[in-house]
Amino acid sequence: MRGHVYVVDDDLSVGQSIKRLLSFYDYHVQFYSSSEEFFDKASFNIPAVLLLDMRMPEKSGIDVQKRLLDAGIGMPIIFISGESLPQEIVSGMKNGAVDFLFKPFEAEDLVNAVDHGLQQQEEKAKHDASANDAKQKYASLTNRQKQVCDYLVQGLDNKSIAANLGVTYDAIKLHKRIVLEKMQADSVVMLTRMLLSWIAFFFSLSVSFSLLKTYS
Repeated sequence: MRGHVYVVDDDLSVGQSIKRLLSFYDYHVQFYSSSEEFFDKASFNIPAVLLLDMRMPEKSGIDVQKRLLDAGIGMPIIFISGESLPQEIVSGMKNGAVDFLFKPFEAEDLVNAVDHGLQQQEEKAKHDASANDAKQKYASLTNRQKQVCDYLVQGLDNKSIAANLGVTYDAIKLHKRIVLEKMQADSVVMLTRMLLSWIAFFFSLSVSFSLLKTYS
């Protein structure tokens, strides 16, 4: 299977046509004729892409997108619609939709959009795993090593770090070597990238940058 696809469209004929098409291209497809059916029955497998009709009787595609975001479900969304207002398109894309297809659309455009959404989610999963790995490595540092690590990320040299911490230059050289070894970073540049990816990931979860400044 190339990936999991959810289709939510109140037009049964459109939904079934999309399901048949994507199944032919070896996707695992589940179709729901309403947003409520989707939320009640979907298993929310990851990775997955959601093909979401913008105009539905009970809730708009924007309403469904907002509900998913509020629930913390980061599923790539491809909006499909026969007609949509400009502000709907802008709102959907601003809130993270990966594409917008107008009915009728070509099979190739649909498959390309689905592949792009799945690829985007796989890349995000790798990034999140990398960020979690950096967090765990950082947690293994002693308080002094965390201080040195933070100063290194700020761009301070060994001499400046030693002066700030009131320790010898040789002590900082040793701490720096241990920090790089524990973080499995070949250089300060690599260390900085690792920690910035961690900060960006946890900032998205409303965790403050002050996590890197928790010293004894």
